[in-house]
Amino acid sequence: MSYKNLFNIIFKVLGIFVIKDFLKEFSQLFTSIYYFFTAGNSGDVFFMLSYPVTSSIFYGLVIYFLIFKTNYIIDKLSLLEDFVDEKFELKIHRSTILQIVILIISITVLIDSVPVLIANIIEYIRQSEYNNGPVSYNLSFQPTFVSILKILIAYLLISNQKRLVNWIELKRKS
Repeated sequence: MSYKNLFNIIFKVLGIFVIKDFLKEFSQLFTSIYYFFTAGNSGDVFFMLSYPVTSSIFYGLVIYFLIFKTNYIIDKLSLLEDFVDEKFELKIHRSTILQIVILIISITVLIDSVPVLIANIIEYIRQSEYNNGPVSYNLSFQPTFVSILKILIAYLLISNQKRLVNWIELKRKS
């Protein structure tokens, strides 16, 4: 494997991770467009619409360059200048790669879920203090429940990654 191929793989994987954030921004764009057409033409709506449009364009460009123009990024950043050898060997066992992938997926799920859970708990506390006691109207616990479930799944993946890798290897061999 050459260093250029390694950098190509790294940038393409980063591009795939950015797609997740792009999809979140893209859904916000559709919500903003809906409010734009239902609320009429006001300055606040244009301001509300400008952020999702610019961030969606930015994400789109980043994804395009990370996935389709990796050689351009490698050349502009001069990443290959410091490497003397053209090729190198990377001897990693398949189970080690699987453990790393499971760990990365689990950590990204935790990074996405913990802030949502904390925000929902803070909102519940804020509403209960505002109403001087329990919340008088039904607060939706669905985002809180989903966040707790995601955190639990991520914890189970991290704590049982060896068992999961062994199970995957057994299924592959049979």
